[in-house]
Amino acid sequence: MSTKSTMQGFGAGCTAISGSDGARIGKGVLWPKAAGLIALALLWFCFAQNVQAQMIFDTIDLKVVEIQSRRYDQSAGYKTLSLDSAALGAHAAGSLAELLTASTPIFVKSYGQGSLATTSIRGASAAHTQVIWNGININSLMPGQADFSAVPVLFIDRADIYFGAGSARFSSGGLGGSILLTTVPDWQNQLRVNVQQQVGSFSTWHSNALVEAGSQRLQLSTRILHSRSKNDYPYLNIGASRLHPPIEHRYNAGWQQTGLLQQAFYRPSDNTILSLRLWVQDNDRNLPPNILVQVPENNESYREQNLRTVAAIVQYFGKSKITLQSGFIHSLSKYENVISSINTQNRISSSLNEASYAYQSAENLLFTVTGKFDYHQVNSENYAQLQQRRQGSLTASGFYSPWPQLQLNLLVRQEALDGNRAPLSPAGGFNYQPFVGFPLKIKGNMAMNFHAPSLNDLYWSPGGNPDLKNETGYTAEAALAWDEKYGAVSLEAEAGWFYSDIDQWIVWQPDTVFSYWTPRNLKNVVAKGIEARLALKAKMPNFSWALSLNYSFTSATNRRPLSLNDRSANQQVIYVPDHLLNATASLAWKGFTLNYFANYTGRRYTTSDNSRYLPPFFINDVQLNKSIPLGKSEFELGVAVNNIGAANYQLIAWQPMPLRNYSFFIKYKFTK
Repeated sequence: MSTKSTMQGFGAGCTAISGSDGARIGKGVLWPKAAGLIALALLWFCFAQNVQAQMIFDTIDLKVVEIQSRRYDQSAGYKTLSLDSAALGAHAAGSLAELLTASTPIFVKSYGQGSLATTSIRGASAAHTQVIWNGININSLMPGQADFSAVPVLFIDRADIYFGAGSARFSSGGLGGSILLTTVPDWQNQLRVNVQQQVGSFSTWHSNALVEAGSQRLQLSTRILHSRSKNDYPYLNIGASRLHPPIEHRYNAGWQQTGLLQQAFYRPSDNTILSLRLWVQDNDRNLPPNILVQVPENNESYREQNLRTVAAIVQYFGKSKITLQSGFIHSLSKYENVISSINTQNRISSSLNEASYAYQSAENLLFTVTGKFDYHQVNSENYAQLQQRRQGSLTASGFYSPWPQLQLNLLVRQEALDGNRAPLSPAGGFNYQPFVGFPLKIKGNMAMNFHAPSLNDLYWSPGGNPDLKNETGYTAEAALAWDEKYGAVSLEAEAGWFYSDIDQWIVWQPDTVFSYWTPRNLKNVVAKGIEARLALKAKMPNFSWALSLNYSFTSATNRRPLSLNDRSANQQVIYVPDHLLNATASLAWKGFTLNYFANYTGRRYTTSDNSRYLPPFFINDVQLNKSIPLGKSEFELGVAVNNIGAANYQLIAWQPMPLRNYSFFIKYKFTK
């Protein structure tokens, strides 16, 4: 009987240095390595062809190996959002920042296309979002946050978002939530080739290729991309005049990105899965000034090179599953500011290791124990000396369903940082279906969590504060959910309330004696609000459609004055929109696909006393694609219009975003 085994692999990351139009490209830093990696990828592909040719004729039907039952759900009680293949496909040439903006109730704060992009989930800070790639955390150790513009959608097969307490399953620190990025093998695949070329406004070019080959025992995958943009888009300069703003062009905003993802998956037996992943990426960007400042061209730039690798083994036996994984991350970054005579480099090396054991004693009972140990080393010219961090944790979790209408989850984590025990982090959730045969569910959860200061918070010179305490807090939520199918139409709906209280929130402030900024544990932030989601889709012969809506209202206020004369108490935290709404709609008919994306972002305050703010804005994008099948091959043509209404808006004060812009792509697909 033919079956599928699933494994959650293990990923690692590394930061690279890259060049862009208008940006300086370091000589000999990336391209010799890139050429070698591309050659390796081509050799790998040739090897895959040979292996695939040999193994097509002796593939083996495998028995189903599953540890989970029909009623088992580790996320029971928690709010989760999974982005399907359609959402990923619509942004295949884009970044995770663009995907999250279009398809989730998460606020993405960006300096513009190709520039730094961070998130705020439920009013929490950027460092309160943890990004897990195939089992390992890829947040940068220095600022403690992830850059979502540097994560290509091409390198993702699944994106799952765990809000609030749900993030406790994977790591500490996710006071807002966690985002899980996963790549998975297709054991039925013999050969798949995708090649795409895209061109867009502002001299933007994107090329990518995917080659995957193998059998039911071995799967090999190569994904490669290269993007660049001059990024000199026009904008209305409201800094010069609000009544009659002149049209100017962005300068010093060019960027370039090159990446390679190499993967191998092997099943030596029915019950064993081995995997190896390598992700190399080079990001190079010029940093444009805000529109109130005039500086020379090519004044400020940032370049980062990342190497992430992870190996994992999953072993099933009886009612148990053991997972062992080990990853390594190496990151090199360089920041340069000509006017300020700054030229600094940072090197980060991390070893990340995890072992877990899961035991299912009955159809409705599962127990899991996970141990982790990570070692990090940072050599930065911004620190007085080499810094290290040792981080270990032990987590025990259980799932129990006493009867079909009720599912319970419980988790306890104990963590230690550099030999110091962190606060105990418990979490629990439930799903309850009050009426048999009626698809209404009641969900709820609660958790305690903490977030350790980043290394920049502790050791930045000058200004770092080694006496900082952990940020601590608790979260709670309750929701009603509905999931039902009506003929060809499926409906998912959920509406809920959330609450979080985070104490010892770290704030950087000007020092009263010295002329630099320093962080302190000052704020107590309470965030509360409501969220709603509606998803409809239907599939019929030659025709399908889908519609999804996400809405959130967030009140995130600081309850503690930062000083005697501080006016931030009981005011909305800066850059947290009060209202956020996005909608996506798609129609597919006879090879044509029409996608529509709409996003409304409410007011965001830019000062802690709420005296200044960025106005609300509404943007909408549309895509039209046409597939042309030719035997086992297929060509796809597509055109997109972004910001159709040419809205003049800013996500960060005085950093304008593009007006109406266009892109066109052609893609070739081959499947065997």
